[in-house]
Amino acid sequence: MVAPQIALHEALGGDDQAILIAHDWARSAPGGPAGKESGRWRRCIILNIPPFAIFSENIVKYEQIKRSFYFWYFQIQRVCEDVISVGNFAFIDRIWADWSATSEDLPKVKECIREPAHFQAALGYY
Repeated sequence: MVAPQIALHEALGGDDQAILIAHDWARSAPGGPAGKESGRWRRCIILNIPPFAIFSENIVKYEQIKRSFYFWYFQIQRVCEDVISVGNFAFIDRIWADWSATSEDLPKVKECIREPAHFQAALGYY
């Protein structure tokens, strides 16, 4: 995830005033490009996931385990593919209800992962 962010900065003609904003999975990446080429961005803003030092302190607590179970569950890709896709992706309906205030985009999300290759690619990050 580091190389594409650096390439995008270059492709857009970014300078040292550029701001890198990351959310969720991309949270892991800003530490890479910002650490690798710190002068490339003026600021690096991380949303959703706390700094790793704070996250690691809390990952042993039940509330954080409940929020982060999918990290490990999605790594059992062959098992979870069947569970997640059953009943028109009912698993996604349930997890979305836990994590989101709106379901407006849910049909679009499910449509994007209906193709097995797309579904496997989405889970492949884990």
